Amino acid sequence: MLGLMYTGVDFCKKLCGVSIIRSGESMENALRACCKEIKIGKILIHRNGDNGKQLIYEKLPKDISETHVLLLDPVLATGNSANQAIELLIQKGVPESHIIFLNLISV
Repeated sequence: MLGLMYTGVDFCKKLCGVSIIRSGESMENALRACCKEIKIGKILIHRNGDNGKQLIYEKLPKDISETHVLLLDPVLATGNSANQAIELLIQKGVPESHIIFLNLISV
């Protein structure tokens, strides 16, 4: 025993989800089941070849820079789309420490 006291955790007050369009949308219903009134943004990134990527569409909550973001993408292959989405969120003012990447399968 170290004699340290564990104080627990608290639910984050400002939380939003951002799905990477197509696969990420499959995770939205489960997120809404856990967090009824959660705001959800969308990002569409087009892959061009092995490493090319292009932002096609983004619709994010106006106050996204003040929230913790759950980035939804169930299947991670190369990671290019995830990297582009994280870069976009950082450009929008979201601290990197406030981005949590939710993923189910990594290949």
